[in-house]
Amino acid sequence: MKVKVIPVLEDNYMYLIIEEHTREAVAVDVAVPKRHLNRVRQYGVGGPPGRHFILTSCWRLLAARECL
Repeated sequence: MKVKVIPVLEDNYMYLIIEEHTREAVAVDVAVPKRHLNRVRQYGVGGPPGRHFILTSCWRLLAARECL
């Protein structure tokens, strides 16, 4: 399992937790959804879009839903 740290805004981070054998990923604290989806594509990981999210703030869910 790998954790990719994705810097966003000026002082915040998003995370992508990748299971290396299945190439499935979990998105954590998606503050800038389009940037996060670009990284998902870059790393060649995923699963169905929007399947695995861990959010620590409800406003992030609204932002993430706009990109799906």
